[in-house]
Amino acid sequence: MAEGVSPGTERSDRGEKPHNYLRLPILEAYLPVGPEEPRVEVCRREGEGLRLEVYAGGRVPLPCLEALWDLEAPYEGVEPESAWR
Repeated sequence: MAEGVSPGTERSDRGEKPHNYLRLPILEAYLPVGPEEPRVEVCRREGEGLRLEVYAGGRVPLPCLEALWDLEAPYEGVEPESAWR
């Protein structure tokens, strides 16, 4: 499951949500995605705990889908919010 992170929910999105969501047996990974830059954290179950992998651009392996995700594609042509100020 991928979810966009917002400044107001970032602490929850990157902190408690991975633990809560990955309690669901059907969910294999939780991916909080950065709003302004190509960055994603891939949280997966590993044994009794969680494994965290951080990607900042490039291709992200998604073993549960047997695919690679081009992390930079969704950001093409999108101006960062900081440029709006």
